[in-house]
Amino acid sequence: AEHRTGHKAVLFGATGAVGSEVLRALLRERPDEEGVPRWSDVVLIGRREVDSSRTAGGANAANVTVTQVVVPDLAAQAALAAGTAAAAAAGGADACFIAIGSGRPQEQDLGEWHAVDVDMVGAAARLCGAVGARYVSVLSAVDAEERPKPFGADELGAAGGTGPMGWGSMLVRYARMKGLSERAVASSGVPHACLVRPSNLVTDDIRYGWLDWTLFRILPYIDPLLPARYRSVPVRLLGLAMVGDAVEVLSRGTGNDDQGSVQGGAVTVSNLGYEDFVRIAGEEYERMVLEVKVPDKQEL
Repeated sequence: AEHRTGHKAVLFGATGAVGSEVLRALLRERPDEEGVPRWSDVVLIGRREVDSSRTAGGANAANVTVTQVVVPDLAAQAALAAGTAAAAAAGGADACFIAIGSGRPQEQDLGEWHAVDVDMVGAAARLCGAVGARYVSVLSAVDAEERPKPFGADELGAAGGTGPMGWGSMLVRYARMKGLSERAVASSGVPHACLVRPSNLVTDDIRYGWLDWTLFRILPYIDPLLPARYRSVPVRLLGLAMVGDAVEVLSRGTGNDDQGSVQGGAVTVSNLGYEDFVRIAGEEYERMVLEVKVPDKQEL
């Protein structure tokens, strides 16, 4: 087979809710028709180390060499160089998965949020380009602005002394910030950039107290009434779909060209939404739910 040792991946944010599921999917991915492992090397780059127990499970785990690089500030040039060196040591990369982002932007000021979701994401995407990746995906959000206006220095600077934005101010800027995050990835020079746009994420853990507790209980009743793009997405389904899309692009050179994909020079930008997650990974997700006996399974 052409890729006898499998593909090489770089994953940013493996300790987060979505990143941990991407890692799980990479380790779970079954060999191709010729018995060749889909993935042979995975480099994890993040602000803290992933517990070794989470890098040992999965049908393909025995075939994967996992390398961890801890960098406190992914936007810093020193951190970028360290990550590049680690990925280069693994022989470069075929695919990059960027699952980093501010977990609680409502508790930050605008400048701090921008530093993570735009500056840090952009630095990660440029690293992907530097190591020769052919595919990069970024965790974004439904309804991210297509043509976002960059935040000016006055906006970012003025936010520095104002304290936490709060939910209202954060929600007003959310689509714009995610659009800027997408733009940073799409302009990184990686040949295929995939913008992953879920709506509400359903996790096993309650991350936001009463808000998550309430949402997770009413979403199963609300989802059937919503347009497909706004239906809630279990993080396990999302991780499987992100890895599955990368396999599709790397194996056949095709992406999700019927969902807003645009060709611009040598770069293809594609979008993934709820219906794509189900198409790519729905059956595998159902099997996975049965295997791990996930409580309170969300219906697709």
